[in-house]
Amino acid sequence: MIREKIRLISPQEGELRLMEFGQILTLNDHFNQHCLHGIPVQVFKQGIHVGIGYVSAFDKYFVEIEGVLYGRKHCTFLSRSGY
Repeated sequence: MIREKIRLISPQEGELRLMEFGQILTLNDHFNQHCLHGIPVQVFKQGIHVGIGYVSAFDKYFVEIEGVLYGRKHCTFLSRSGY
């Protein structure tokens, strides 16, 4: 497996962050950077793959990926940079 890193700058904290392929997205900043930079996200629910695509919107409860809303409390979101 190729492990790629993408340099992302957090506008709120002003510091450089590295998002690795397969890293779990948990913070609003993670979803914002994936949305802004068109980085794919893979979605799992109870360990089962349920979707992959691009974040188009999010709030503290849901993430919209390819027109589907996923609950942030019920799903795990993985960065798929380079996918």
